[in-house]
Amino acid sequence: MPSMICIGGSMVRRMPRNGELAGARKPRSFAKALAVGAALLGVLVGTPAGDASELYSFTNLNLGIPDGNWAGLSDSRDIVSSIGSVTKVRVKLHIAGEFNGDLYAYLRQIKDGRTNFCVLLNRPGRTSSNPYGYPDCGFDVTFDDDAANGDVHVYRNKVVPQPGTPLTSTWQPDGRNVDPAVVTDASARTTTLSSFNGTAGSGNWTLFIADLDLGATNMLLGWEIELSGPVAAPIVWATPADITYGTALGPSQLNASSTVQGTFAYDPPAGTVLPAGTHTLSVTFTPVDTVNYTPATKQVTIKVLKAPLTIKADNKSKVYGAALPALTASYSGFVNGDTPASLDTPVTLSTTATASSPVGTYTITASGASDANYTISFVNGTLTVTKAPLTITADNKSKVYGAALPTLTASYSGFVNGDTPASLDTPVTLSTTATASRPVGTYTITASGASDANYTISFVNGTLTVTKAALTIT
Repeated sequence: MPSMICIGGSMVRRMPRNGELAGARKPRSFAKALAVGAALLGVLVGTPAGDASELYSFTNLNLGIPDGNWAGLSDSRDIVSSIGSVTKVRVKLHIAGEFNGDLYAYLRQIKDGRTNFCVLLNRPGRTSSNPYGYPDCGFDVTFDDDAANGDVHVYRNKVVPQPGTPLTSTWQPDGRNVDPAVVTDASARTTTLSSFNGTAGSGNWTLFIADLDLGATNMLLGWEIELSGPVAAPIVWATPADITYGTALGPSQLNASSTVQGTFAYDPPAGTVLPAGTHTLSVTFTPVDTVNYTPATKQVTIKVLKAPLTIKADNKSKVYGAALPALTASYSGFVNGDTPASLDTPVTLSTTATASSPVGTYTITASGASDANYTISFVNGTLTVTKAPLTITADNKSKVYGAALPTLTASYSGFVNGDTPASLDTPVTLSTTATASRPVGTYTITASGASDANYTISFVNGTLTVTKAALTIT
């Protein structure tokens, strides 16, 4: 066990007690000072042979403890300790003072949201017959639950310090977690330094000291804390590189190591696919040597980047005048068994084309899809409107030999969208080789020339039949 470090304290001359301040009222702020909580953990008895000790000394502080101020003075230290499970805590206080009976002090540790707590001093010497406590000058003491001297609250039962000198030696902490305004030697001792047993040595350790009555000054010169217990097995685990969603956790991420033999258990385990975002990976290491080492845990953070996903609107086509086809999309980049149904917000597909849109190409727009695990890019598609088929048939006609040619007409098959012959960009031309004087026979009526941007036009010729004229011979 390492030797304790002593901090020299200057002697402070004791000033006369100001009796009229003995009844000073306790400010409300002390309620907050007591609200640290004194929930005790289970006590682990004994010191295993494999325990190590660490001494943390905070010297030359020379912090004045506010006189008569129940808000007190806090000295907080973030300790990084190799002790994995505390089995014993010893605390040394170096206080230069003028009236020990004014003092209240506690030690507190906060680790992973849990608070452990022990009252070191609670107005030493205060009894039902002595509301002021001991008038001695300061402390140069070590607190140990097993100290043979016993309870520091009644130290004068063992020793009376020389005038102007601090109390020395090793004592059990006061332990009375009651309001200092009513504490006496008869108050129950409910907190001990063993309340820290079983926790890791690392964490935030706070020494709180308050001078609760006016008329004497006190100063915190320094303090020390000695932690004993088996050492937490060392774990080395570098922060892993960023991964992309869909990458299962494996050896590249779950690669903690230790200089001692043991087994690692990871949470989450290998094979887990984490969603995009920042996550905490934890490992618990169980050493083979449980005499000299305790199981240890370590956490690292890993950033999971969104996976790229491309959504492409499928190309479509339709004939002029036909209903719009169902718009669909293709997906490239899904991982982890995801499908379009997995998206937080599905894709929206739209086009400016309608059933009556003329022949041409129209954009099919893909948009709107979103998901926490994907960075989505969109590729538009094309809707092609093709010409509708239109057949123009020259109507069959007939005439009598020698009669004038009849009016040539045509029939149309295939108009859509309410179109008529008048809608054609170029109307049909109807012609025949027959004339009024052509002899009896059949002649072709030709349909041609019609055109339109929205139709593919085919022509069917007709027939002009010239019949015999009636002849009367008288």
